[in-house]
Amino acid sequence: MELRVVVVVVIVLLGCGGAHTASSHDTGLALRDLQTRCERGDALPCYDAAAVFEAGAPGIPADPNRMRTLRERGHELTVAACKRDDAASCHRIVLSAKLAYAGTTDVDERMQLVTTMVNAGTRGCHAGDFELCIDIAAIFDKGEAGPPDRERALELVGFACTRDYQPACIELGLVLANQPVDARDRERAGDLFEAACAKSNADGCEMLATYRLSDGPTAAARAREAAHRSCELGDAGGCAVYGHTLLDGIGGPADPDQARKAFDTACRGKDARGCAMLER
Repeated sequence: MELRVVVVVVIVLLGCGGAHTASSHDTGLALRDLQTRCERGDALPCYDAAAVFEAGAPGIPADPNRMRTLRERGHELTVAACKRDDAASCHRIVLSAKLAYAGTTDVDERMQLVTTMVNAGTRGCHAGDFELCIDIAAIFDKGEAGPPDRERALELVGFACTRDYQPACIELGLVLANQPVDARDRERAGDLFEAACAKSNADGCEMLATYRLSDGPTAAARAREAAHRSCELGDAGGCAVYGHTLLDGIGGPADPDQARKAFDTACRGKDARGCAMLER
């Protein structure tokens, strides 16, 4: 609720409030409130006040120096909060680094930004932002922070998975399935997909269907069942896989009419495979 109020205040300060735009006096009061909260240690008002000084507002001229000072203050507070294991602050640092990464081609600067993402993202992951666990695991898995590091990737998604964050369990299953060290990894991947699907996770059911298809005819019926469940749960990719099993008679009788319906559902869900099958 506090963030929403701050955003509304900034919109008004920037003169986007239509008939209800604040007077210069009200604008000044609101801006002073943002700056006071910033000085007291609240990072978000620092950034919001900086935005006002960047663009200017009724009765408040743009001030690049004040803008930079406020942004620096906001960054300092955000970094300090992340070090105190505030997950939301760590997430903001990662997002900021991602934006900066996309805006530069300098190799050294990019590596510094990746290091920032890894440090803040790892801390945020262990502080409870499990989406960050997946993001940083991908950096390790792809070797974006140095040589590919499968074990660190597994540690991060594994941590989130043990907290019952099913997207992380699916990612863990994918790493194990695609980079198996031994037969137990593939078996464990299947178990993770089964568990996610059992908890009505549509992506988990689609991954399970695709995984069981690779197991051959003995798992075909399970693949079809999982694809059907994924489609029922609204996953367009699952509908495409289900249509494939129906068209080719995998795991049950062929049913071209039902296959076309599944492909149509997939296509309406923006799945390219479903659209391609409809054009055949």
